[in-house]
Amino acid sequence: RALGAFLSANYKYKDKYIFMVGAKAEGTSKFSAESRWGIFPTASVAWRISGEEFLKDVKFINDIRLRSSWGQSGNQPDGKYLYYNKYESEANMSYINLIGVRPTGVELTSLRWETIEQTNVGFDMLLYNGRINVIFDYYVKTTHDLYLKDTEIPTTSGFSKLNINDGEMQNRGAEI
Repeated sequence: RALGAFLSANYKYKDKYIFMVGAKAEGTSKFSAESRWGIFPTASVAWRISGEEFLKDVKFINDIRLRSSWGQSGNQPDGKYLYYNKYESEANMSYINLIGVRPTGVELTSLRWETIEQTNVGFDMLLYNGRINVIFDYYVKTTHDLYLKDTEIPTTSGFSKLNINDGEMQNRGAEI
């Protein structure tokens, strides 16, 4: 089961300065009560340079815009109810003619949202009545608390693999 809500506010001043803030709240039953909810904020600004007086008389420019944004989003694991200890019983696990019970998984109450944080800076340029359209973006995307499935652990615990949040990964690049 999952539940989410998104709230955002936008403001535009003189059709040149554009601001947006927002937040998303997400909840899922895949996490224990301590980590069930994630709040993921976002914000962006843009400056429509083509709306400024010094570019009003330049006819071949239809639109030029500088923009920047920052935001977070969350990922959840694909398994269900990973925070519960699970047990199984079988007749072939008997001891003194009694059926045995053994754990089949580790209680994972420390699992939390994998958080993706991204910052973008870019510009858009529309020239010659839309015949030339240039879009440039530079981004930095960092994933915090990576969800690592089936991470090997010492078998002295009785298990050989465990799902954990650990590590960070960063991607960066440019797009034209």
